[in-house]
Amino acid sequence: MTGLDDEMLAMVPQPVLAVLLLYPQAKDGVIEHYVCFSCVDGELYELDGGKTQAVHHGRSSPDSLLQDSARVIKARIVEYSGSINFNVMALSKKD
Repeated sequence: MTGLDDEMLAMVPQPVLAVLLLYPQAKDGVIEHYVCFSCVDGELYELDGGKTQAVHHGRSSPDSLLQDSARVIKARIVEYSGSINFNVMALSKKD
């Protein structure tokens, strides 16, 4: 259970503008690493300060940003399955 199931995602206020992920990545003495997921022109991008350009993750929309980001995040959790140190934060706009 990742806490990113449909029932939990439905509790997040809409619209979601960005999704932040903190995950374990031991590199250069840094234990945790932040990335941001954002929808730009109908595409999902991962913004990572450790990379030279944004990582493209396919189609998305402002309405599906949270679910699309959750799909990528779930795969990242599997990749680092030896850890429980994951935090996800959705940034939303109050109408």
